[in-house]
Amino acid sequence: FKMLVPSKSDARQLLRQSTDDLDEDCSRFDFGILPNLTVTSPNTFEIEDKQCTVIAELGRGEFGIVLEAIDQHGLSVAVKFMFGEDQAAQRSELSMQYWLSCMLKEKPPPTGAALVPEIYTIANYQKGRQCLELIGDQATSCIVGVMEMVGSELSELVKNSIGNAKKAPIVRQVLKDVAMTLLHVNALSVRPAFVHGDLHESNVMYKQREDGTYQFYILDLGYGELKQHGVLKQPTDLETLVVSVMICARCVFRSLVNSHLQI
Repeated sequence: FKMLVPSKSDARQLLRQSTDDLDEDCSRFDFGILPNLTVTSPNTFEIEDKQCTVIAELGRGEFGIVLEAIDQHGLSVAVKFMFGEDQAAQRSELSMQYWLSCMLKEKPPPTGAALVPEIYTIANYQKGRQCLELIGDQATSCIVGVMEMVGSELSELVKNSIGNAKKAPIVRQVLKDVAMTLLHVNALSVRPAFVHGDLHESNVMYKQREDGTYQFYILDLGYGELKQHGVLKQPTDLETLVVSVMICARCVFRSLVNSHLQI
């Protein structure tokens, strides 16, 4: 785990980086009126004149449905319809994801670090005379996030890897990559303070790179906290920061061990 700890000089350089100039752009979904999602047929919808065609269901649960769609330019996107009455919390979760993906794009983490799926837009959905076939009556009013497609869950990758000899390198990589990202985000400046709150194997997804390694993604920020406009006057103590990262990584490790590793 020592490889995750930057030198004191590197840490000071990171902590001096200011995110003030990016805060406004990366926080654009925090406030104001969201665009509307308008259903145009049982399998199509549009948001701000951008048309999408639904092609499949990716998953559903108590808190929502995720659909796969193709936009007018042929780009595959994931469309997340969030269930529940607390739309402020739904918007906050997706706005946090947008802020994180925006900041990681503008201030990239170290090579190999986990990423956050990019949010393309966030919209309001109100059921009208027409509804999407795969949504039906399950949602009459909700917040919707249109985001980057990011592959499959970490749990499936580990489950399908036979034997500890194949599972262990995956576990080592995901712990390192997720911890690097948490350290990077919290060290961007004295202002961001990010805690995921619910890291486990089903909240990490992956794509396989051409060289056979994996790019991991952190998602589902419903229990997360982000204080990018905090009141800290001094840089976060590096040792405290590293301890917090280790605790978050331990959550992922415990989930993987309990589910798949035989030790």
